[in-house]
This record gives sequence, structure tokens and C-alpha cells, in this order.
Amino acid sequence: MAFGYAPLPIAIPGVMIFAIILLKIGNSKKIKSDSAIALISSSALAIGVVITSLTTGLNTGARFMGTIHSNDAASSVTRLAQCARYKSDYPMETLEEMLTAVPFVLIHMEDFSVTEIVEIAGFDYQLQQLKFNKVYRKGR
Repeated sequence: MAFGYAPLPIAIPGVMIFAIILLKIGNSKKIKSDSAIALISSSALAIGVVITSLTTGLNTGARFMGTIHSNDAASSVTRLAQCARYKSDYPMETLEEMLTAVPFVLIHMEDFSVTEIVEIAGFDYQLQQLKFNKVYRKGR
């Protein structure tokens, strides 16, 4: 299931629509039918990989990379917890504490260069906040 929908009722109309598109493109002089098949097949594969990654890929133990906008590497964790907060009832401290269960390396970039790299070192239960190890800081 992708996004809570069974795949067949979505796939069959999709195949029909793309078959019609292929017929229309095949009659065009701009692109040959073999090229159109390759173009649509590779696009379908890419879309399938994205949907699989979004729905099940994060639960497989696989590595995950993503982007999030923040002022520095450490505050990106807070921003990530805030994003998770939209879909959960957990308090912020609990969400941040959950992030210590996985190896987490945060890379902050500005103007296409790495400015800071930090890793989550644990959770300070007394202060109710994350602890970080600074791995790299530009200019130091």
C-alpha cells in the first residue's frame, strides 16, 4: 500500500493514461516511440522509488538523508522535532530524546560550503535538552 491506497486501482488507470499518451507521442514527429517508452518508463521508475521511500523506506533501517532549513546544525534538530510535532502528540522534549536513538550527523551549509558538522551525543535529562559533539566548524 502506498499512502494508504491499494496499488491496483491506481496503477490500472495510470497505465491506461500513459498508453494513450504513448500513442499520441508515437504519432508525433518530434520524439520517436522508443524514446517515449524509455522516457515514461524511467519517470515511472523514479516516481515508484520516491513513493516507496516515502511510505516504507524510512522503516527499513536504511540510511536517510534530507534537508531542513535552520540557522545552524544544532537548531535543525529542534526544527525537525517541530515538524514531527505536527503529526504527533508527543512533547518536544520526548521527540528530541527519540532522536538520540539513531546515529545522527547534522551538516550545516551556507553559500554552497559546509560551515558546521555536529552529531547528537545524547540527552541531558536534568536540563531536558540534547547534547551535541561539534565535529567541525568553519574557521576554527
